Amino acid sequence: MASDTDTQPVQRVSQRPLSRVATRLWARARKEWEQQRFDAAEQSLANVLALVPDDADAIRMLAVAAQRRGDHTRAIDFFRRALAVSPDEFALRVGLGISLYERGEVEESLTHLRRACNLAPTSAPAWFNLGKALE
Repeated sequence: MASDTDTQPVQRVSQRPLSRVATRLWARARKEWEQQRFDAAEQSLANVLALVPDDADAIRMLAVAAQRRGDHTRAIDFFRRALAVSPDEFALRVGLGISLYERGEVEESLTHLRRACNLAPTSAPAWFNLGKALE
């Protein structure tokens, strides 16, 4: 399965302002991510979460990082944390659906992928991954 979150993890979605320190850490994580220094980016994101524990964007990036490494159990935990803060973000549902599918939890995966398609009916990645899960 494929995720559109691989190409979009560095964009902030939340409108919630960060402190100056958290903003610097976020900028560092973004730069590290773009340089494909994922371990360093994860450390910077962990530092953001130490200051702002419910920052959905940092949690989402950590979920994508775990998913990229094939650590779907950890990715699922992070996606669920992010969804608790942003329940209507379709990309989180796609990511969660992919990791659940990869872990063999097909029915729950389908639930999240269908919800992603409902939230963003024009999203090709949502529909693509739903189709793959239904195969």
